[in-house]
Amino acid sequence: MSMQSIDFNSGNYKEYAINGDENRVIRINVSDVGIITRIQDAMSKADNIAEEVSEREKNEDRTQLLKEYDQRAREMVNDIFGSDVCTAALGSVNVFSVASNGKPVLVNFLEALLVVVVQEIKSAQTAAQIKLEEKVEKYTAPVIAHQHIAQPAVNVAELSDEDKKALLRELLK
Repeated sequence: MSMQSIDFNSGNYKEYAINGDENRVIRINVSDVGIITRIQDAMSKADNIAEEVSEREKNEDRTQLLKEYDQRAREMVNDIFGSDVCTAALGSVNVFSVASNGKPVLVNFLEALLVVVVQEIKSAQTAAQIKLEEKVEKYTAPVIAHQHIAQPAVNVAELSDEDKKALLRELLK
């Protein structure tokens, strides 16, 4: 007996090659509005971890500390996506290794990721707004079009007594 499946649209997933390398691909649900907050939290935590390492390395073995914090940071980043993206994005490099711009590779990755995700969310919101406007327009367009040709109400004071009685009979039907 095979397991039943629950099928539904669970978001807009996109795949991204890391630094143009199609062998290193991550898959992200760019419609997940919570992802921005999780990325920002991870960036803040990464800064805190870097500060902890500097403080603890005064009294402890730096190599062991970096290994411990690398593992913690990878778990934190993978939690953002609910899957292992660190392996594809960062390989086996310690996430606190300093890149040529002076920042840890983890911070560089998160900053680049944030730019992409924010742009994708803005694009999705724009597309959703256009679709919403199209749906609303079919209901509002006829009303707007007829507003310009609407005739003013009848001035009852200008009607004859006979016309007033006829109007009253029509209204009471």
